[in-house]
Amino acid sequence: MRLDGSLTGPWVHELRLACEPILAQGEGLQIDCGGVSFVDTAGISLLQALRSKGTSLVNCSPFIKLQLERNGSKSRKP
Repeated sequence: MRLDGSLTGPWVHELRLACEPILAQGEGLQIDCGGVSFVDTAGISLLQALRSKGTSLVNCSPFIKLQLERNGSKSRKP
């Protein structure tokens, strides 16, 4: 799956709806984030959740990688 534009607001929900059936069937999923220009906190949370379910995130910009790392480390703190 390839994403383009901003992963914000209603697009977060749309991505969730698109991915859930694929993951529920036990199929692998790869999301190409090369065309993503911005991700809000809800989008980052969804990407982290998808990644924890085995989804591969590829071509993430340095901004998205940093957000995934920062928010991921916050959620792991006691």
